[in-house]
Amino acid sequence: SVRRESDSNVIQIKEDMRSVVEKINADLLKHNGLELLLISDDVEYVQSSLSNVWFNLILGALLATLVMYYFLRSAKVTMIGILGIPMCTIAAFLGLMLFNRTINVISLAGVAFAIGMTVDNTIVVFLSDNGGRGEHADNRPFRGYKGMLFEGGIKVPFFITWPAGLPQGKTYPKVVSALDLFPTFLEAAGGELSKSPKLDGKSLQPYLSGSDLGSPHDLLFWRAVGGWEFAVRDGDYKLCKDARKKKTMLFNLAEDPYERNDIAAEQPALVQRLLAAYEAWDSENIDPGWEDPHIEGSLKAERKMEAERHRALGPFAPEE
Repeated sequence: SVRRESDSNVIQIKEDMRSVVEKINADLLKHNGLELLLISDDVEYVQSSLSNVWFNLILGALLATLVMYYFLRSAKVTMIGILGIPMCTIAAFLGLMLFNRTINVISLAGVAFAIGMTVDNTIVVFLSDNGGRGEHADNRPFRGYKGMLFEGGIKVPFFITWPAGLPQGKTYPKVVSALDLFPTFLEAAGGELSKSPKLDGKSLQPYLSGSDLGSPHDLLFWRAVGGWEFAVRDGDYKLCKDARKKKTMLFNLAEDPYERNDIAAEQPALVQRLLAAYEAWDSENIDPGWEDPHIEGSLKAERKMEAERHRALGPFAPEE
């Protein structure tokens, strides 16, 4: 089997694997009437994303040139401004490298798309699918990293703009999920949600526009590796099963947003209610179809965080 390492070049891996597969076919399989065939190619998505990045960056640069010239009314000054754009871009990437930060092609594609698209009726969304990885990001003061169900692993920036359909410059304080994007897009495109199959998310359009003052979700659930870890969010309360500690914890995020104080022992009835809600929700899920690679990373990150916490607290560190 082939395991892709972090930050590896998937396009180069594909090209290198072609010759290996051809040799396996010729030396081992062909004379037995067998052949390895490529039936799915995720690399095409990456290559397409790269093409879109370049196209949108060029389109954005052309639009920026026209806008600058319109306001400056000087070809010479406009040219100086245009030359400054790649210099600022290079400086930004050097800054990322200096502080050990990375930017992936999907993030770059999103930025380029936002630059290239200027139509008022276009919805542009920027968010991450999870918190930052421990070796590349610092999620403090939130606890945890990518692959963990603490807030540092699941709380992410979320921006959405739709000039023709949503008010601008607003901050929405209630909890939403990335699962809400599909129903939101469906409703914005004129689709009827009542005719759609059962959806996990809710359309955010009525909530963000202010026509519905309620909350999109009464409960939110997270499940990792078929229940190896899970979390339930009910208003300000969050139940979190921690596999390393082999315990189920409860936090009040309004009073303890960084999940430092487990109050499960103080609220046994609430813990049981949220456990029952999770089990009812999970009974409708299917088993995972793959092995989750985050387990070891999650355990390692949690051990590291606990060690740092004990060193900081010294003799005041709580017993496990």
